[in-house]
Amino acid sequence: MDANNLIFIDCPEILDLSLRGFGKRSISFVRCYLHHLDVEPISVNENSPKEINQEIIDFEECIIKESSFDRIDFTKSTFKECDLSLIQFSSCEFSKNTIDVSNKTYANEFNMVDIRTILNSPPLDKIVLENIFGINSSDVKEYLIDLTSKIEFQSIFISYSFADKQFAKKINETLNRRGIMTFLWEYDSPGGKSLKNIMSSNIKNKDRVLFIASENSIKSKACQFELSKGREKQEITWNDVLFPIHIDNFLFDLEKEQIRPIENQDEYWKNIEELRKLNSLDFSDFVNPDSMDEHKFEKLIYRLIKGLRK
Repeated sequence: MDANNLIFIDCPEILDLSLRGFGKRSISFVRCYLHHLDVEPISVNENSPKEINQEIIDFEECIIKESSFDRIDFTKSTFKECDLSLIQFSSCEFSKNTIDVSNKTYANEFNMVDIRTILNSPPLDKIVLENIFGINSSDVKEYLIDLTSKIEFQSIFISYSFADKQFAKKINETLNRRGIMTFLWEYDSPGGKSLKNIMSSNIKNKDRVLFIASENSIKSKACQFELSKGREKQEITWNDVLFPIHIDNFLFDLEKEQIRPIENQDEYWKNIEELRKLNSLDFSDFVNPDSMDEHKFEKLIYRLIKGLRK
């Protein structure tokens, strides 16, 4: 059955309306109140021309609450100047113009959009993401593409000073939750073996060295040994091994003449110069867990993880 050029205007209340069927669907709702609207896709005849199975559902100045749209092609449809709340979009497809910034939602009654709908659609306007779906990240589609793709990560040796262990643990736990294999000294170092042998063998066996740069780590003999081993592996393999992030500016402020002991000055300075060649992500705002912005932290973690991929 076709629902072609069907228009609802100034309907004060439409409750529990279900839209299903075959053929074309071209429906407009203007200044209507819709509650528990349930829309499923038209049944497509694969042998018919595409225009025969066309689907258009337009909403203008409507109030739509607690409704469900399942597998709907909204690329030719629009929501304009509507109040939308607690609507669920499942495996739908939007165009850039489907939901514009004129729409709004009630406070804390955001609408729900699933991963498949976001992946099916072009990137949505930042204001629409925030105001309609309560999503405060404009790069959500890029993030979901990465999240749902088959990803191979580098295995990571985390080099850090014990004075920065709380931050190192947080980074380690975050990477582990994302499926990245790590070596963190406090958790993974075996007993009864030489400290330098443990560091050397694990740097050799891991793909990259994630160096948490701080005044503490740069002044640490153990961390400098790990940097030297990482740089040595880099020179032998011609692969990118060292990957710095920093939690203060000591890496960039240090002068060669300040390095102690003097006999290690040249070696340590080569390590520092190598780190300075690389784009180090700034995690200095996240050292104190009590005052950190979790949203900004997650965005920076996303950038970190992109860099740690093969």
